[in-house]
Amino acid sequence: ATTTDDIRKFAKANFDIPVILSQYEKLFRSLIGNERFKTDTVFASGALKNKIRVMHVCYLTAGSQSGYMVRVIEETKALVKQNIDITIAAFLDQKWFQEPDRLSDYKKQIEDMTNARVFFFPVSHFFDLNVSEAMINEIDEPLIQTAKQHHIGIFHGQALYSTMHALRTAKKINARVVFDNHGISPEETAMTGGNQIRIDFATHAERQALMEADLRIMVSR
Repeated sequence: ATTTDDIRKFAKANFDIPVILSQYEKLFRSLIGNERFKTDTVFASGALKNKIRVMHVCYLTAGSQSGYMVRVIEETKALVKQNIDITIAAFLDQKWFQEPDRLSDYKKQIEDMTNARVFFFPVSHFFDLNVSEAMINEIDEPLIQTAKQHHIGIFHGQALYSTMHALRTAKKINARVVFDNHGISPEETAMTGGNQIRIDFATHAERQALMEADLRIMVSR
């Protein structure tokens, strides 16, 4: 029978930071031999210089100290310490952009804590269930522009919705995708009173993310 200790050992061996770092290395090295990646020579040449270049895609609330934010911060810090070039592409509700001083302070706080490059983008369609032109304009276009500008070859989706955006967008520039699974989204959606349509979406999206992502990271503790 599987014991709690067995589960902890498995999680430590497969999901903890040293494992994540080694998997990043493998994922990045695979880009070198990927013919589709080589088709965009300007993008590829920049992405393969010196450092692994990763963009964390996430959704934040200004001033929040949630567990979600802590995970984004701590993972970024750990990767930066390993000389991995990190860009944080954070989407925030449009209302926060009406408070520029507060937003500026929040951005500086994240930059100081992580030593990463940080960009904030306004969004109102992040959690929509259907892809629309408005969603593409708000999310895909900024991600593509940022990735090309900073020669990024790996999109790291923080939780399910971020990963779905990363999967859709990364295909357009032949980048790789990391699915950082913060929890069990369908069950959590049901437990918090989500309607059946959103539960079904989360179920399908989670299955897609697990199948299509190049690297999957799970909660180990």
